[in-house]
Amino acid sequence: MYIIKESYKIYEIVNDYDGFEGFMLGKSGHIFKIKGQRIINIKIINKDLAAPLVKKVIFNKYESLIKMLTELLTTDDDTGTTLIEALNRIEKFRQLVKNKYRIYLEKKELDFMARELRNMQNEAKRRYLELSNNYYYKNEINKSGKAR
Repeated sequence: MYIIKESYKIYEIVNDYDGFEGFMLGKSGHIFKIKGQRIINIKIINKDLAAPLVKKVIFNKYESLIKMLTELLTTDDDTGTTLIEALNRIEKFRQLVKNKYRIYLEKKELDFMARELRNMQNEAKRRYLELSNNYYYKNEINKSGKAR
């Protein structure tokens, strides 16, 4: 990353900031136009400036995850693949927030998301255990020819 300094109305590269932790603005390789100049890969290293942007990004991802999880949990799948997919998506989002965005979010926001995701995760686990118990019970009936 580079910082751009205005010098006699000409923009020049001043320093390399690859070593700093920060929030990448936009997608990788996205081109921004600032005062007629094309800028690629803007990294915000000030936490106070990055926090509102991160909150917006994370809560958009969180809302789309909740919609997807409700769809996955309401489907009638006897194999349990949708439940495993829901558990994988929850864990992936949890790891993303923990490793990448935790420093930008407040504790109450993290607690809110964790509580909701924990409830969804518990529901998925409960339904998966019911499916696996039903599968085991049906196989025992088929093997012995009668219920125990």
